[in-house]
Amino acid sequence: MRKGKELCEGFFFLMIRRPTRTTQGRSSAASDVYKRQDTDRCRHQSREQRGPLINGRGQVIGINTVKASAEGLGFAIPINITKPITRKLIETGKFIPTYMGITPLDSEMLGYYATNIEIQKGLYLYNVMKGTPAASAGLKAGDVITHINGTEVNTLIKFKSLLYSLNPGDTISVRYLRNNAENTVDMELAEMPEEYR
Repeated sequence: MRKGKELCEGFFFLMIRRPTRTTQGRSSAASDVYKRQDTDRCRHQSREQRGPLINGRGQVIGINTVKASAEGLGFAIPINITKPITRKLIETGKFIPTYMGITPLDSEMLGYYATNIEIQKGLYLYNVMKGTPAASAGLKAGDVITHINGTEVNTLIKFKSLLYSLNPGDTISVRYLRNNAENTVDMELAEMPEEYR
């Protein structure tokens, strides 16, 4: 499998949509935006779009998920997010997503919201839901998470990869900035509610 961070605009790929048919194209804006890789120019007629997204070397770089047929636009989950999920499925036969109760935005995503906020690193907390692990730990909207369990998190892909490698009930250490002051708090992860899956 190829690491998602190695992808760039213009990268050649193949998308398997049925056992006997493939579609080829070039990626555009291969980024963390919406946590999916843009696979436009991948024109296909079928609505059965589930399957691997493969590079020119035969390495899986994503999992196809959604297609907007009118625009000929398709999306795939980056492989870095799927790795911890598939690992758990292989080892235990199930995957239960963890949950903090936040709406995090990385520096790129902030540009898509009507804000004048800029961050150099970390994840800006756009929202912290009431009654969630994050709220219980004292996190607030406007905080910037910089590390989870000592690992720097600057993108949504990195954040999801870390979160999905853990289990509900695990306690994590969260380092964050509030008013330019660094703080650290422990938080017990919950199971993601059904309505958010």
